[in-house]
Amino acid sequence: MERLELTEEEVRTLPDAFQLAGDKKLYPTSFDPLSPSEPFFPVELLDKDGPWVAYSQEKHISAGGTAHMSHVKQRSLFTLHLRTTDGRAGGEKFLRDWTESEGKMLIPQTTTLALLRRALVPTQSGRLLFRRSSNHSN
Repeated sequence: MERLELTEEEVRTLPDAFQLAGDKKLYPTSFDPLSPSEPFFPVELLDKDGPWVAYSQEKHISAGGTAHMSHVKQRSLFTLHLRTTDGRAGGEKFLRDWTESEGKMLIPQTTTLALLRRALVPTQSGRLLFRRSSNHSN
């Protein structure tokens, strides 16, 4: 039986699920504190100059949601994102201050956290890839 994996080029041509979900407008674009269990879909989550900052609790470069990745046996990539009311610069400053405090700082109540899950696609070359949009930094 032939292997069913795609080539790396085929993975790059897959539709951008993140963009498609944003275009369909299935969910509100921001968190509603009055409905904390309701999903939301911040379309600017991956914008490299947007208000969201990706981060990791790991000391070395990592995907960030490593515990989640282990739970799904490395079939998905999870990334952690933070948004403060002070925009991207405020989020970056908060993360620097939080790191310097060794995690002892309180997270302001107005901060929004998001966990993004993306499917990993096995390729014929043996690499695991996800569909990356050219409009986003992550």
